[in-house]
Amino acid sequence: RVVVSEGVVEVLANSTNAAVTLRQGDRASVTSTGTLSVQRASLAADDTAWTRGRLVFRDAPVAQVVADVRRWYGIDVRVDSTLAGHRVSAEFERNSAADVGRVIAALLGGGFRQEGSTLYIVPASAGATPK
Repeated sequence: RVVVSEGVVEVLANSTNAAVTLRQGDRASVTSTGTLSVQRASLAADDTAWTRGRLVFRDAPVAQVVADVRRWYGIDVRVDSTLAGHRVSAEFERNSAADVGRVIAALLGGGFRQEGSTLYIVPASAGATPK
């Protein structure tokens, strides 16, 4: 994902496509298959919330949430495959990693446990208990 709050950015999804120029207010994302999607003049406050200490997810795939939480907190998040197909809408502002894990687990209808720097989100039937 790329959002442009100021200036100009050139995005190349893969070597077989031409580069696309993004300007202030534009947003682009690249799928795992290399498809580039561009939205012009669509920058929203949520897109740059991280610059103000907030993580914001709006109908985000679990994989994106996991990647962003890993980058933000420097922890490993492992979500059981039975829960990985869900989508998440949530906001976090200076929460602890454990609090984020508990909220994500609750949103997915699962349980949560922490072992060192790894958060496990598992089906509720697995009997996870917060630590």
